Amino acid sequence: HMPEFGVESMGLGVVSNAAFIKNYTVEQRLKVKLKFETMDGWTGPGTAEAGQAQITRVATAAGTTDIDIIGTYSWNGATFMNKGYLADLNGMPHVDFSAPWWNASVVEKSSVYGKLFFATGDIAPSLIRETYAIFFNKAVVDQYDDIGDLYALYENGEWTVDKMIQLSTSVSSDTGEQTGEKDKGDKFGLVTFLTPTDAFYQGCDLMQIENAADGSMLLSEDFRSEKTHNLLEKLIAFNKTNAFWIDDGYETAWKQGNSLFTLCAFAQVEDWTDSNAKNFGILPMPKYDTDQTEYRTLVGFYHTIYCVPIALKGDEAVGATLECMASESHRKVIPAYYEDLIQSRYSATVDEAIMFDKVRESVVVDSGRLFNQLLHWKIAQQFRMNLNKNDLDWFSACDGIIPTIEQKLTSLNEGAAAFG
Repeated sequence: HMPEFGVESMGLGVVSNAAFIKNYTVEQRLKVKLKFETMDGWTGPGTAEAGQAQITRVATAAGTTDIDIIGTYSWNGATFMNKGYLADLNGMPHVDFSAPWWNASVVEKSSVYGKLFFATGDIAPSLIRETYAIFFNKAVVDQYDDIGDLYALYENGEWTVDKMIQLSTSVSSDTGEQTGEKDKGDKFGLVTFLTPTDAFYQGCDLMQIENAADGSMLLSEDFRSEKTHNLLEKLIAFNKTNAFWIDDGYETAWKQGNSLFTLCAFAQVEDWTDSNAKNFGILPMPKYDTDQTEYRTLVGFYHTIYCVPIALKGDEAVGATLECMASESHRKVIPAYYEDLIQSRYSATVDEAIMFDKVRESVVVDSGRLFNQLLHWKIAQQFRMNLNKNDLDWFSACDGIIPTIEQKLTSLNEGAAAFG
């Protein structure tokens, strides 16, 4: 979806140029030659194993020095790990996971018995492209005296689910073509489609998978908790009003200026240039309540994670190259992405630049999502499924899938103990 890997020349756009310069800089600094081999990495949900062609390619290279670094679809790293193909990145020389270009959440949450088999961060511009955020239409804000300064709301720690629902409800009205039915002509508080609603869960500081004291993966107590049920209850009540619309056609309503907020990934911003939504602000996902100390923002599935084949474990050149690619992408590609996506095409102010960085800093990655395919397809999707159906029976839904999840976690933990 974006020039993250091999870019062979300049002149292909702001982000492509930055990626080219990043690669060239890495080669010059380390006296290496970057050669990229690409193939489809994912074949879609419902398949026995996603990205089978890539799995086969990695399998043939795992015990050799044929491939030095693997950049792959977010789910595939777990599959490669489970097959014993990957090195422990914690043992790679020169890689500093405390540096700002690595996502701290992945490093902390996706380690198994202290071993880290994949990582991401600014080395993967797709991570920010697929990061969810709440965007607000400044023109709609200006129409209402009581909305106030949304950035001040954020700074004061008062940007919560309840506040989002309150503001959304205050601006909504049934003005569309079908009275009593939600359609793109209505005035909404928040519009989105189904998948991004996943972000409410982690945004409220809830996790699906955690690490036990011994470093193994275990199902988080958050999953089958009163807090999760209460959040679902709030969102279902919200979904039953005209203030909240979950529909694939949400973007039409948003671009027409018929909603105060939208929930989507930065990727969707690319299509707003010639619309009534081009003057927008950026917020992270709302907190559960004001007692929550930090804002949390989720990233979608379509991002890249990086791994090293087991045969290259501890290789100095590979470690240095991985670190240099990450640091140069942090310095060159991410600023170019912001400039191209927002600064050069929309009426952005310094506030949006600050919030872009704040949202990036708040990104959390849940192992329940990265290991989703190997654990149970529903662990990452169950919350949104209940919300979409306005189904409040969260505990029954959990009871139906938890035994399978725990059984698969036991198997994953046993395998990971012997790998890396």
